Amino acid sequence: MAWIATKGTTLGKAFVSLDGGAPISVNLAASAVAYQQRVWNTGTLSSGTHTVKIWRDPASLTGKYISVDALVVEGTLN
Repeated sequence: MAWIATKGTTLGKAFVSLDGGAPISVNLAASAVAYQQRVWNTGTLSSGTHTVKIWRDPASLTGKYISVDALVVEGTLN
């Protein structure tokens, strides 16, 4: 799965975790707007059910928003 997002001046940092794992920081801040950027992906996953959680980093000082333009999934959704 890939997370596709907008980057820009009003966007800040987000966290993403896979299957309850440690959060990974994703910075969506940029000096100019850039749409439909691939900002994170799971890589190859084993067969089975997986959970992805995306949330705003409350400590982010660079912007107060995060974005999700699309989620690209190969395989099936449950």
